[in-house]
Amino acid sequence: MQIECICSPIMWRFGEVRRFKNGVVLFLHQSESDYRKTRYFVVPAKTRIQRLSRTTLDSRLRGNDDALVFCTIDLEMELNRLCYNFPMTKKSSWQASLDLKFTYENGRTVLRDKRHTGPLVIQKALYPEGNQTCHAIIVHPPGGILEGDKLEINAQLAPQAHVLFTTPGATRWYKSAGAQALQRVHIQAGADACVEWLPQETIYFEHTHAKNLVDIALAADSRFIGWEIACLGRRLAGELFVAGRVQQSLRVSVESKPVFIEQGALAASDAALASPVGFDSNAVYATFVAYAEGLSPALLAQCRLCAVPDVKVGLTLMGKVLVGRAIGNSPEATRAIFTQWWKIIRETVCQRVAVEPRIWQT
Repeated sequence: MQIECICSPIMWRFGEVRRFKNGVVLFLHQSESDYRKTRYFVVPAKTRIQRLSRTTLDSRLRGNDDALVFCTIDLEMELNRLCYNFPMTKKSSWQASLDLKFTYENGRTVLRDKRHTGPLVIQKALYPEGNQTCHAIIVHPPGGILEGDKLEINAQLAPQAHVLFTTPGATRWYKSAGAQALQRVHIQAGADACVEWLPQETIYFEHTHAKNLVDIALAADSRFIGWEIACLGRRLAGELFVAGRVQQSLRVSVESKPVFIEQGALAASDAALASPVGFDSNAVYATFVAYAEGLSPALLAQCRLCAVPDVKVGLTLMGKVLVGRAIGNSPEATRAIFTQWWKIIRETVCQRVAVEPRIWQT
């Protein structure tokens, strides 16, 4: 099926209608655990479609199965890539970059400059907690990272600026026939600036070949809170990580001197994935890092009181650096306990009470 897109299907809702040049696609359902269960209802462009309730849609579709298209992962990516009139072939890959500059002007953090090439954008600067803090949602419209893709994100924060970076949903690294995909993030913060790097989870599909690098460069009195949550395979869809390779790095430096470095290379065949002293057969592993003056044993003890079922965690405080780690089988549960830690320490690190990005609730 070929559909020429004129709009992006990211972040669709149940029953939402999207119009294309040669037809209308009605997005019905998206399963987080199995994209093969994503369904599109395709009708001629001249057909009148009203927004229907879930019950009405279900009843109509039961008697009209021939009009349903059950979306595979390949079709999902094809629909997204057609938004940019990009021919979807086995050799296709994205070379995309996003450059951002934030300033602090008259008590407000301002996205002063943004430049991008390819499908990598900021939706808009959001201020759900007032002018001092900017929420920046980084969007990669194709919906996932394919073999050969190369994404570069660079952000500069002027002195006193405060930016919370997040994503609209999980970042998916799709299977590869052998070529590596790369995402590199570099964020530089000026004096007294505050960086929050809080992306939603990263899902590495079976047979992926991924390289995911995050580098945070701080001034002496800058502050930072961040996390990386990774999931190997999609267990709810019956897909285990039995083949594939992942290289991942998280680096935090202050005045060009590293204060935290975590890097590793995983292959599906590694014994550590099943070892009790390694991942213990858990599919989700995650790291939480904070850097600031004022991180204290009392805050550490308060964070250690947090608990979420089926997630094993550990916390360490080393001077100005607090490090937390978690393993489990639920990215949602892991993000829940990280969010608890974030809410506890944010007032100390950022001098602001935690306000969750609205996109996390959608």
